[in-house]
Amino acid sequence: PLPQARPLRVEWPLEVAPGEVAQVRVRLEGGSLPEVRFSLPVLKERREGDDLVLLFQAPWEARERLEVILWAEGGESRAFLPLNPGKDLLLVRLDPPRASLGERVEVRVETLFPAEEVHLLLPTGALPLVAEGEGPPWVFVGTFRVEEALLKEARSLTGSLRALSLEVRARQGEVERGKEVRLLLR
Repeated sequence: PLPQARPLRVEWPLEVAPGEVAQVRVRLEGGSLPEVRFSLPVLKERREGDDLVLLFQAPWEARERLEVILWAEGGESRAFLPLNPGKDLLLVRLDPPRASLGERVEVRVETLFPAEEVHLLLPTGALPLVAEGEGPPWVFVGTFRVEEALLKEARSLTGSLRALSLEVRARQGEVERGKEVRLLLR
């Protein structure tokens, strides 16, 4: 006799970027979840009601499409995920976004990959940011004071408005990603 069919429902991400941590949601209709195997290493696994959520990282070297396979007692699900190499893996926020001489600025960086270290590159040197909590997203925070040396490096935009170009660098193993941000100065 054939075993009773229990459909396996899998929700895949619409697209991923190389290096990005994404999630796949699994539900076995009409029963509890069996043991699940995945074609990529699973970073985290958690239950959300009747669903099992698996977090995985797209390989940094992936190109064009990423083939992923999920096996469970209820069947197999295969997907070819489109890759978006232009997706921003670093989200940077400066608070305040406009500062004046002597003012402290908080830098908050969220990475969509498990960064091991994050730095803000100032004209006066690198400022290491401190990790907060567990990802995803992975959050790093630090503060710096607007000093004369930084004001000298600012470029004039219009009239009295100037901007200081800064760069954030995040590293995971041998891979490093960066993003430029501007701090407006009064």
